[in-house]
Amino acid sequence: MNNANGGNVIYHFKGDSKDLDKTTSKVASGVSSAFKVASTAIIATTTAVTALVTASVKGFAEFEQLEGGLESMFGKGSAEMNAIIKTSEQAYKDLTMSQNEYLNAFEGSYMLVKNGMADETKAIEYTNKTLQLSSDLFNTYGGSTEQYQNAINWALKGTYSYLDNLNLGIKGTQEGFVEAANASGVLGRSIQDVKELTNEEIIDVIQHYAEVAGAWGKTQEEAGKTIQGSLNMTKSAWSNFVTGFSKDGSDMGKLTEDLVNSAVTFLENLFPVIERALGAIADALPGVIEKIVAVLPGLLQRILPALIEGAITLLKSLGESLPTLIPILMDAVIQAIKGLVKILPQLIQSIIEGAIMIIQALADELPTMLPMIIDAILEIIPILLDNLPLLIEVGGKLIVGLLNGIMKAIPKILSYIPKVIGSIVNIFNQLPGQLINIGANLIRGLWSGIQNVTSWIIGKIKGFGNSVLKAIKGIFGVHSPSTEFEWIGKMNMVGFEQGMEGMKSQVQDTIDSMFNMQPHISGAMSSTYSPNVQVNVQNNMELDPLGQVVNRVKTFSGGAKNDYNWGAGLWLKY
Repeated sequence: MNNANGGNVIYHFKGDSKDLDKTTSKVASGVSSAFKVASTAIIATTTAVTALVTASVKGFAEFEQLEGGLESMFGKGSAEMNAIIKTSEQAYKDLTMSQNEYLNAFEGSYMLVKNGMADETKAIEYTNKTLQLSSDLFNTYGGSTEQYQNAINWALKGTYSYLDNLNLGIKGTQEGFVEAANASGVLGRSIQDVKELTNEEIIDVIQHYAEVAGAWGKTQEEAGKTIQGSLNMTKSAWSNFVTGFSKDGSDMGKLTEDLVNSAVTFLENLFPVIERALGAIADALPGVIEKIVAVLPGLLQRILPALIEGAITLLKSLGESLPTLIPILMDAVIQAIKGLVKILPQLIQSIIEGAIMIIQALADELPTMLPMIIDAILEIIPILLDNLPLLIEVGGKLIVGLLNGIMKAIPKILSYIPKVIGSIVNIFNQLPGQLINIGANLIRGLWSGIQNVTSWIIGKIKGFGNSVLKAIKGIFGVHSPSTEFEWIGKMNMVGFEQGMEGMKSQVQDTIDSMFNMQPHISGAMSSTYSPNVQVNVQNNMELDPLGQVVNRVKTFSGGAKNDYNWGAGLWLKY
C-alpha cells in the first residue's frame, strides 16, 4: 500500500484476484459493523451531551433570572447579595436544596418577612430561618418544603389556618396561636391579640415548637445519616454541578467535589441497609422453608383432590382440542427454534460464562456446603426407609393404573390403524400427480420469472454493449470507434500475411499431401544455346502464402543460381 496521489490510498493486488470480491466484501462488512457500533455510540454520546447541555442552559437561565431579582432587591455586587449567593452555594448540604431552589424560595419570602423590619441583615437572617424551618419539617414529617413555607408565609400575612400543616401542635386559629405564643416563653410577655406580634416573633414561636418536636436541625442530620436525606443532597449537588457548566467563573472543582462527597454519603447510607436486608433474608429463609415444609402435608391433603380433578378435566379438554392445538403448537415450536438458532451462539456463550461463574462459586463454597449436603442426605435416608412400604404400594398402584389405561386404550388404538394405513396409501396414490403438478408449477413459475425480467436482461445486454463500446473508445482515446476498427482491419491483414509467410513450407506440404498437384503442374525443359553455355530451366507451379499460383523459374549456368518467381494470378487449367 502506497500513500501517494495527494493523500489517496492505493492498493496493489498481486497474483490471483479471484478472492478479491470475497475479501473486499468481508472488509466492507467489518467496516459497516464497526461503523454501526461507532454510530450507535456517537448517537448515544451526542444525545447524552445534548441533554446535559440543555439542562445546563436551562439551569443557568433560571439562575440568571434569580440573580437579577437579588440585584433589584439589594443592588448589584452588594455585600448582602454576595452573602446570599454564598449561602445558596451551601444550601445543597444545609437545606438539601439546589442553589436555584434556595434562591427561588428566598426571594418568595424575603419581602414578606422584611415587612416591618428596618434592618436588612435581620430580615435576611429571618428569611433563612423560615427556609430552615421548611426544610427541617420536610425532612422530619415528609410532604414538601413548599407546604411548610406557605404555612409560615400565610401566618406572616395574618392567616393562621394553615399552621395545622406544620404538625407542631399549634392550633390553626388566631386564638390558638396567641395561646401557643404565650406558652412558649419566647416573647417575655403575655399578649391578647396576634396584632401585637412582629414577624420575627411569629417565626421565633414556630422555631421554638420545632425545637420541642425535635425537628429543628433535622435536615443536616438526615443528609448525613439517612438514605432519603443524602439522596436529596446528592440531587441538589448534581443540579448545581450541571448549572455550573453554563455559568461564567464557576468553580467546577468545588462543584465536582460537592457532588462526589454527596454521592459517597448516599452510598455509605445505602449499602449497610442492603447488607442488613440480605442478612435478614438469609437468616429468615431457613425458618420460612421449615414453616412451609411443616404445613405442606396438610395443605396438600386439602388441595390435592381438587388439583387432581382439575388436572383430569384439563387433560380431557386438551385431548378434545388436541387436533386443533397441534398445528398451532408445532408452528410456535418451529418459530421458537428459528429464533433460538439465531441467538444460539450468544446464548451458548452466556450459558458457558454463567456455568463457569456458578462452578467457581460452588468450588469456593463446596467445603462448607458438602458436610451440610451429606447431613441432609443422611436425614432423608431414614425417612425414605420408614416410608418404603408406602412408596412401593403407591408405585404398584401407579403401574397397575398405567397398565389398565393402556389395556383400555388398545381397542381404540387398533381401530385407528386402518385409518392410518388408508391415509398413507391415499397419500402415496396422490403423490405422483402432486409431484407432476409441483414440477409443472415450478416450470411455469420459472418461465413467468424469466418473462418478468426480459426487459431487465435486454437492458443489461444493452448496457454491456455500451460498456464494451466505451471501453474500445477508451483504449484508443477517441469518441468514435470507426477509425479504430479500420486500423484493426489493416493490422489483421498484415498479421495474416506475415503468418502465412512464416508457414510457407507447412502450407506447401499440406497442399502436396492433399492434392499431390506438383507432378501435374511442374515440368522441365533444357535448351543448348552454344557449346560453351548450357542453360537448364525448371518451371515449378506452386501456391504462394497468399494463395496465388506462382511460376518459379530456376536457371543454372556456370554454377551460378538465379531464382525468379512471380505471381501468375491465373486459374490452373489442365
